[in-house]
Amino acid sequence: VFSKETINLFQKWGLVDGLFLVRLSTRDHGYYVLSVVVNTQIYHYQIRSRVSYYQKVNIAVVVKN
Repeated sequence: VFSKETINLFQKWGLVDGLFLVRLSTRDHGYYVLSVVVNTQIYHYQIRSRVSYYQKVNIAVVVKN
């Protein structure tokens, strides 16, 4: 799902606070994007995971508006 498709889906479903979608990033391979509606605005947050020596997964969120 591309960013524009996400926006179209949100508009179709209604811009309800808390509505969200997680998708694979189409720009950065191996990353995810969390798209969320807040006050009728759509925000996109890039999510990347880092695996440590002991295979614990840490999640980092990078804001890209």
